[in-house]
Amino acid sequence: MNTEPDAMLPEKLIITGGMQRRFHYDMKEWTGYAAAKALQINFEPDLSIREVIDYNSPKDCLPDDNEASITFKSGTRRSQNLWVATQTEALCFSTDDFSLQQRITHPVFNDVHHVYPTLENTLLITSTGLDAVFEFSAEGEKLNEWSCTEMDIWQKFDPKQDYRKVLTTKPHAVHPNHCFEYQGKYWVSNMKKSQCQCLQTGEVINLDSGNIHDGILVGKFAYFTHVNGFISKVDMDLQKVVTVYDMNRVDTGPKQLGWCRGLYCIDEDRFLVGFTRIRPSKMQMGMEWLKNRFYAKAWQGCLPTRICLFNSKTMTFDWQMDLEKHDIHAVFSIL
Repeated sequence: MNTEPDAMLPEKLIITGGMQRRFHYDMKEWTGYAAAKALQINFEPDLSIREVIDYNSPKDCLPDDNEASITFKSGTRRSQNLWVATQTEALCFSTDDFSLQQRITHPVFNDVHHVYPTLENTLLITSTGLDAVFEFSAEGEKLNEWSCTEMDIWQKFDPKQDYRKVLTTKPHAVHPNHCFEYQGKYWVSNMKKSQCQCLQTGEVINLDSGNIHDGILVGKFAYFTHVNGFISKVDMDLQKVVTVYDMNRVDTGPKQLGWCRGLYCIDEDRFLVGFTRIRPSKMQMGMEWLKNRFYAKAWQGCLPTRICLFNSKTMTFDWQMDLEKHDIHAVFSIL
């Protein structure tokens, strides 16, 4: 597989994720990561990669467990700013020098998966641990809240509880992940339902190729990764899937692709895609596609955490970069 970058790639990209605390069979996501990491990849004039952020959350917004996970989840770039989530924070870094510009944390934050700045200068923050999305002002005031289930948030959860101090609320009912905005409507991807849901109206778009993660808007199209190695292209005007790409058809030998999460659209045919090495404990989560293809292969049965340039015309990975060499063992965003 080629490791030389393509001339059509952007000048530079930011990768967000986390450094694993240790390597063992039954690693739990809520205790498995020791530091939030961001890398900057420069493609011009020559390929180079460097760590630009190594972040640890303050104790005041972490559970009391000494091994509570610290990792970057998904983020959004706006102008010279990088907004990115940790488990319990929404952080803004300058993309000029990667200095921390702003930090928002709140008792409703648990297993936060994404921060999205809206056109109204507010922030949509996906608190996956509460199966909900919250809208905050740029100053950190809570403005709106939406349950991603049929139940009101506070029927299941305690409004007096500081959920930053709760190690995990799993199992999640729907596991909301990624937010975006289209024509004044806010949308969120719900992994377990394999749906994209409008927060204001309740409209849903069904995606039938497996549990979804990212929702990346390009023009009128939204692109979604499925953790089992598919990409779905949705026409937001028609509110339906128009194309599905199956990356499992790419010949990678006997090892598994990995947990597909993180997406950047180069053009209509090519995508940078993130794959995280699958933890064997994922087989306990009801992932039938893993049980049949990964059983007994354990940690060595999967390719490393990496980003790949997927060419949908040739059904090949034209380029790849191993991220484990740079202390990212779980990748969330390609920005």
